[in-house]
Amino acid sequence: MKICVFLLLVTLCAAYASSGYCPQGENIQCFRAQNKCCGDGDCSAGQICCSENCGTKCRTPIHKGKAGIKYDSKPGDQCKIDKF
Repeated sequence: MKICVFLLLVTLCAAYASSGYCPQGENIQCFRAQNKCCGDGDCSAGQICCSENCGTKCRTPIHKGKAGIKYDSKPGDQCKIDKF
């Protein structure tokens, strides 16, 4: 029983940590877009995948208002993570 309660708490915490909104992205120009994530599963715990001017990036979510754009690739998308 204690294990079930513990697992439920961990699941709820993980869901809460990855919820929220993307912060406002940097207003910069780039020559080549680089994707650092294709979905929240590619990010560290507590971060979400956000679309920015120069590709995608894992960011710590904000919990008020929608400032940036959250990114989650769909089946069939051609999202590839750049290693650099």
